[in-house]
Amino acid sequence: MLRSVKLLGCLTGLLLAVQSALAFSLLGPVGGGGDGYQTPTLSYNMGGDIGAPKNLAEEYRLNVPQIFWAADSSYLDYFGSNGLWAAEQAFGVFNSLTNVSSYSENLTEFPLDSQRINYTAQAFSLLDVKSALMEAVIEHMGLAEPDRWTWCLRDRESTPVQCFFFYEVIQRNYDPVTWQYSRYVNATRYTYQIFDGCPVVDRADAIEYVLDPLTPYFSAVASWGANYGGYYTTLTRDDVGGLRYLYRKDNMNVEQPAQGSLLFQTNLSPQVLYTSNLTMLAFQSLTNDAAGLQALYPDLTILSTTNYFDVVWVTNVVAYFTNYPWSPAGTISTHLQTNAVLTVEPRYRHLFGNIEVVRQTNGTYYSEPVVDIFTVTAPHRFQLVTSILEPPVWSPVGTNSFVTNNITKTFYTNTVAGEYFVVPTNSCALSLIAPLVTNVTLMTNVLFQNTNLVFTTNALGGSDLVAQQVLEQSVVEYFTNRIFLAQNVICVTNNAELRQGIEKISFIRKDFDSLLGRFFVPFTNDYSGVALIQNRLVEQRFRRFITAPDILIQAGDLGPLLLSRSINFGSSNLVSNLAGPGTIEPFTVIALNKVGPLRFNSTAFADEATSALVSGTNFIWASYDGTTNAPIIYPDGTTIRDLENQMFIDVQPSDPVLPDGRAYVNYATTFGGWSVQGGQQPYNWSSSSILPEGLSLAPSGAQGQYLSLTGSPVKVGQYTLVIRVTDAGGRFVDMTYSLTIKP
Repeated sequence: MLRSVKLLGCLTGLLLAVQSALAFSLLGPVGGGGDGYQTPTLSYNMGGDIGAPKNLAEEYRLNVPQIFWAADSSYLDYFGSNGLWAAEQAFGVFNSLTNVSSYSENLTEFPLDSQRINYTAQAFSLLDVKSALMEAVIEHMGLAEPDRWTWCLRDRESTPVQCFFFYEVIQRNYDPVTWQYSRYVNATRYTYQIFDGCPVVDRADAIEYVLDPLTPYFSAVASWGANYGGYYTTLTRDDVGGLRYLYRKDNMNVEQPAQGSLLFQTNLSPQVLYTSNLTMLAFQSLTNDAAGLQALYPDLTILSTTNYFDVVWVTNVVAYFTNYPWSPAGTISTHLQTNAVLTVEPRYRHLFGNIEVVRQTNGTYYSEPVVDIFTVTAPHRFQLVTSILEPPVWSPVGTNSFVTNNITKTFYTNTVAGEYFVVPTNSCALSLIAPLVTNVTLMTNVLFQNTNLVFTTNALGGSDLVAQQVLEQSVVEYFTNRIFLAQNVICVTNNAELRQGIEKISFIRKDFDSLLGRFFVPFTNDYSGVALIQNRLVEQRFRRFITAPDILIQAGDLGPLLLSRSINFGSSNLVSNLAGPGTIEPFTVIALNKVGPLRFNSTAFADEATSALVSGTNFIWASYDGTTNAPIIYPDGTTIRDLENQMFIDVQPSDPVLPDGRAYVNYATTFGGWSVQGGQQPYNWSSSSILPEGLSLAPSGAQGQYLSLTGSPVKVGQYTLVIRVTDAGGRFVDMTYSLTIKP
């Protein structure tokens, strides 16, 4: 949240020279474990808080190396492609980090203050989308606001005297080098003064302020100090110092695998594995519903099924008995009649839970899980063979036909191709050791058979009616089937171990279907981690089935809380039975406030003139940097010029309803006058709407700063007037008014 409420003032003090003065704060659940003192009375769990500060060794962190994020339709509609680019830039800052243990001890690779000011954005009270998301992401990773928790209250003891208390003050900031309590944040020295709202408000806090007024407030990205016009260029030393403490490999915590993750444990007893034809499964799954496909493949796990309809040509071959007019008495002939009928047939798309395809890289075979088999395509060679069967022209009637001509066409196309196997029910995967046998099978798929009656010339020079059979078939040249030696992999869901930090987290964007609440194509994510088992480090392999993003970015109306952004962890996201350490689990929602500028009125009969823009609620979002480029304004489509016009040009009256007029009665100019202030003189007035018949606009004043609506209206009705005033610099403002002409 914007950090304007924590400041009461500054003391003039002695500037202390410090060689290393850094600090970070750890984020965890409010009141968890032995932290029952963390109540709103002591200023914990305030509006917008998702957690509270934790002591050392009570941290909460992510324990998966890949985090998948997406933006839903509310964000895309409001922020557009530029807003999506800003989100990419925010996550890119964290993706650019290497292993946290690789940096120097004092983190000199990073600045003490990465905030810069864009003065155009500051003049228009703009907030930077990228910076807001950077702060939200680092909070999602487990860091709290270091400047807020440098000093905090542990207890407030009452006395017989009203509003006189004894306070216990503690520190929850830690130096990233020594891990000792610290009074500094990025070399800025903080002290405190206790503020108590008694008797009006039952709330107290140790308010931090700096000893040196020339040092920056809220320099850390985790502090969310980028106020109007401010933006972050990178992470600061304190930010990276906190991440290093959380995610370094030497920080070993007892942790369960992440929610939705399965631990792979390999059974050392090998077994024989037979693969099957993925192309055949694809064709069968296309024309069979879930029940029909399950009957064909009883061991198959079908997660979900969707259907659609396709218009196809269906060939019907009908056999009938007849004979030719010249056939000898008693002869019975069989004929085939072919009809092509256009019809509608259902098609199915299944998502599978236990199918793995065989891959090969540099001569090594491995298996890969596939949810949607139609995503597994490869170039494949097909042959279309057309065989014409007919009797010789000189043969007697009834002679058997034989092949007289073959037409073969070869073509390549992308199709579902490859080998697959169904993972047994007692496994979550199979580890391929080596192929034992390789078989290449020729496959032929008959499409249809057609019989035509044609006239041929006989040996006597006459014509005979002959049945010509055309057999068309598609020949798939080959299918490679292998028999593997494999090891069974057992999946474990509940396996708490002493695990290392994962050193680096990568944030990966995935497209999101906000209507269905999932990615368009679910997928699996394999990753590894290291655990200490029986005094030795063991690398463990995990698999997550991803159906929804770990982080979902939204745009919402957060007006009642007066927050620029919110993070929704939910009670299940900070997982631990004790004070910590614990894990931060998906699903997390980051929402940016799109309520826009908010005004308060203090009287019953109020208008714009009596309202006041609430401090800290002017949520005009933008994207900007240190260049001379104009800021990109949101919602999508708004420009900096629109804000300039609204700020510099003020047109009165502001009341959108003009006094009523009467037909054939002079409309008094004293009731219809406009005046303009601001901008650059002279002014030009115009109307983009049709004026009521009999009325006209009359500019006045030396610089055109006044406008009157004059004349005698002749038609009764309700009119909408759009009046535009343009100053000498080309800035303009459109004002909409309503006018009623009565009889």
